[in-house]
Amino acid sequence: DLHRRRHSFPTRRSSDLLKNFERYDDAARAFNDYLFEVPGDKNAQREMEACKVAAQWKQTPEKFNINNIKELNTVNSDYAPFVSDGKITWSSSRTESTGNIIFEWTGQKCADIFEAALSNQNFGNAAKVNGLVNSNYNEGVAWVDSSNTTMYFTQCNGTDGKGLNCKIYVSYKQNNQWIAPQVLPFCSDSFSVGHPAMTADNKRMYFASNMPGTLGEKDIYYIDYN
Repeated sequence: DLHRRRHSFPTRRSSDLLKNFERYDDAARAFNDYLFEVPGDKNAQREMEACKVAAQWKQTPEKFNINNIKELNTVNSDYAPFVSDGKITWSSSRTESTGNIIFEWTGQKCADIFEAALSNQNFGNAAKVNGLVNSNYNEGVAWVDSSNTTMYFTQCNGTDGKGLNCKIYVSYKQNNQWIAPQVLPFCSDSFSVGHPAMTADNKRMYFASNMPGTLGEKDIYYIDYN
């Protein structure tokens, strides 16, 4: 009967599972059936379209080769790489990170900023950046200028670990050491800002924030720099 047929349609969870197993054609059909039941679910509509696109991508020859940089990666999180002036800088929660505090979101140590020399796709030894950037708490997602003398990065716990929001800090290199970082003036205790990136002319910074006025949980903002 109609009641029994209505409840035979796939649930949102089963659709997501098909997508996770890369059964994109089946997942797209499942999302379509689910949307028959819940036509107003915009997230499900987006997921269905994503499955259709992913199915097409699987039929397209790869344009890039993706390789694991085993020289730099660890069993813990390694992310947000940035290349500048013959060095690669990234965030890592590896065992060599400062302090022994375990970050509850990941179950790993708080992240530090690391770097390694880079020459002709050959990597040097990984090490924490020299100076006062890293603390016992989370630092990461750094942007470094072309001369490797200015670094903007995200810090999410405050200097005492009690901070509830993320802020963007800047540090300058002096005598091959990153000096004590300073928080940027547009940061606030009332909302988070992070993931800074400057334009090539160093006149505008883009960043993510959940400050008042966002359209979603976080949006991309920019601020001009003089």
